[in-house]
Amino acid sequence: MSPEEMVFFEAREIISCALSRREKLPIRLHTVGETVTVATTKALAEAERIYRENGGGPLWGYTHRWREIPRSAWGGISIRASIESVDDIPCVESRGYTPALVIPNEESLPKGFRICPAQLKPEVTCTSCKLCWKEKAKIAFLAHGRQKRKLSEKLKGMKKK
Repeated sequence: MSPEEMVFFEAREIISCALSRREKLPIRLHTVGETVTVATTKALAEAERIYRENGGGPLWGYTHRWREIPRSAWGGISIRASIESVDDIPCVESRGYTPALVIPNEESLPKGFRICPAQLKPEVTCTSCKLCWKEKAKIAFLAHGRQKRKLSEKLKGMKKK
């Protein structure tokens, strides 16, 4: 299945949930993968509209394609631009996105950002917190596992220059 086919499949599944009698829960988009075109993004935005009109909860997610896909294509989805550096913040915000980034530790939290509460308190979940559903909340995630090692190596390389 191509990336485009995968996103259209995702949109169809969201609409299917909207039209079913199942409980309409919040949906986190793309736990694996990414929308790749404006057309696939608009398909997700339309699925979100149908889901919400039928009693569904919020849809939220993160994108690395904030340079290619205009924020307006996402419609009512609470989407954040996943950035690599705080240097990207002005550009991200000028494109209408709210930034999200990964940081190595709590001490490196940029001004105006909040660390994901679910990473700080085990009793907190996305559903109980809802921070990601608030369009303007700038969120930082603490690096962990392989991601933490990669980030630490990248930061060490930057300090040597």
